[in-house]
Amino acid sequence: MRLTSLAPLCRECRYALSLDPYGKGCGFNCAYCYARSGLQSSGYWKPETPAPLDINSVRRLFYTVFETDRRSPWRRILERRVPIRIGYATDPLMPLERELGITRELLRLLAFYRYPHIVTTKSDLIADDEYLALLDKDLCAVQITITTLDERLARALEGTAPPPRERLRAAAALSRQRIWTAVRLTPLFPVYPDGYFTDPAFPDRDRAPSLEVFTWDIVPAICAEGIPAVVAGFGFFSGTVLDTISSALHQDLRPFFRQKGSDGLYRYSGAEQRYYYRRLHDQCAEQGAEFSVCYIGSGDECRAENRDLWADPHDCCNIRGKVKAFETDAGSIERRQAFSIWWRTLLDAVATRSYY
Repeated sequence: MRLTSLAPLCRECRYALSLDPYGKGCGFNCAYCYARSGLQSSGYWKPETPAPLDINSVRRLFYTVFETDRRSPWRRILERRVPIRIGYATDPLMPLERELGITRELLRLLAFYRYPHIVTTKSDLIADDEYLALLDKDLCAVQITITTLDERLARALEGTAPPPRERLRAAAALSRQRIWTAVRLTPLFPVYPDGYFTDPAFPDRDRAPSLEVFTWDIVPAICAEGIPAVVAGFGFFSGTVLDTISSALHQDLRPFFRQKGSDGLYRYSGAEQRYYYRRLHDQCAEQGAEFSVCYIGSGDECRAENRDLWADPHDCCNIRGKVKAFETDAGSIERRQAFSIWWRTLLDAVATRSYY
């Protein structure tokens, strides 16, 4: 497991305790993936042969914490039932899952110990009967990512991930079973260059290029399926990732961004982001769905400026109060303890090179 609560991109994430059932690659191999970008240059990204988690090590960990008195660096966190996010750097239901079933066994383990968790995925596999049977509405929330309704563009950006309409149907099936389900519009792609909607001095508005990935009919399509919640978050990209996306779409995205920040990442201005978030919020309100903003990568300023749009101003994932077992969160982990475990996990990963 890893702790991401110390990451500068999202210092206050409530659900920063995460576990990837597969590492060193993802079969979907999305063009915008930050993990792909970070590991490709070092040769550790292997989308054809991702490394499966040793599920027995996780079984031993839970057995040690919940059925013995033996010492464990994870005891205080697990005993507090801090929710685990399944799927952080790679998709837990990538094609390899159908062969190995690592995520299925992990869900079985979490159900046995009545441990709260979130599943984040681009796959409709989560709604298959054998997985649905392992999900408990009092223990689990599911977030299914959709970036576009255009199947052609989805294939270009997200490789072998199931078509977006199949993901919508999966989310609808989960919702009918009373599993708290949200669609993640992340990364949220802009329609026009930065400033188009908010800068009075925007030049040549009538001649501005457009991008057809995100369209305003996504929220109505989500709500038509009875899915209760939407979480949106603008994309932020390195120059390398931006070029990879441009190549996949056969369209240069650099003109859509005015400039990169001091960290070298390309982001949209706060005012332009606010326009999209406000409009999405209003669409959700009209359709009877709840809306929130994932501010990861956008900084504390974005969080402060858009918090009034969250369905729950204290939980950007909007799970608190929706899933009975979510009584604690990563904010209850002391920073010193979090750093100690994060550093130990990092050292183990580097030493074995078998996972992340």
